[in-house]
Amino acid sequence: MIVAIPIWQGRISPVLDVAERVLLCDIELEECAPEMLSLEQQEPMARAEELKAAGVDLVICGAVSRELELALVARQITLRALCCGDVDEVLQACRRGDTRLQSFGMPGCRQRRRRGHCGGRACSRHDQMEK
Repeated sequence: MIVAIPIWQGRISPVLDVAERVLLCDIELEECAPEMLSLEQQEPMARAEELKAAGVDLVICGAVSRELELALVARQITLRALCCGDVDEVLQACRRGDTRLQSFGMPGCRQRRRRGHCGGRACSRHDQMEK
C-alpha cells in the first residue's frame, strides 16, 4: 500500500491543496526508502490524477478542500484528513497497521469526543477516517 503524506519541515503539511511535495512510501515493505514526489498540478482533479498515477492508495493530510477530497475518493484513493504530527511517527503507526491514525488528530478537532463532528458541525472527513 503506497501512502502519500504532504510534508513541511518534517511534519504533515497543514493543507494538502497547496502542498508542493509529498512523501511516498510503500508501508507493506519492511525496508522502504521513502521518496519525494513534487506536485506539479494545482487544480484538484489534476492533482488527484497526479497522485493516482504515482500509485497512491492512501493520502494522510491535514486540511483538504471538499473538491480535492471528492477527486481523491473518485479515484479510489483513501483519505485520512485532519491529521498532524511527525511524518516518521505517522509512517511507523501505519506500518503497525494503525491506518485510522486517531492519535494524530489536529488540535481543536473534536473527533475523539463526537464522531462525525468538527467544531460543532457535521464533518464527513471523520466518517472517512472511521472506515
